[in-house]
Amino acid sequence: MKTLHVNLPGREYKIDIGLNILDQLLPAAVLSNSTDHVVVVTNTTLHDLYPDRVSQVLQNSGVRVSTCVLADGEEYKNLETLSLIFDFLIKFSANRKTLVVPININN
Repeated sequence: MKTLHVNLPGREYKIDIGLNILDQLLPAAVLSNSTDHVVVVTNTTLHDLYPDRVSQVLQNSGVRVSTCVLADGEEYKNLETLSLIFDFLIKFSANRKTLVVPININN
């Protein structure tokens, strides 16, 4: 696992990147962020392969999980897709305490 430390004026946070870290790190991230809402951002391919994976990991944590499923492919990595994510966050009443979890596989 690799951890990136982000230092901004007045606050800092970390980003963990690695293989097979979902089961161990996601529940801890939810607890440390005092959130009651997790938004998963994924694509159609991963959603079809693992439709309820994050919900299963968080089933005993007491948080609401909403899943934003986007089209798969490089051509969808653009501002229009980002706008779809923002629309989803608004529709599902995301706020500053909402934890956004991107699920992606890089080969």
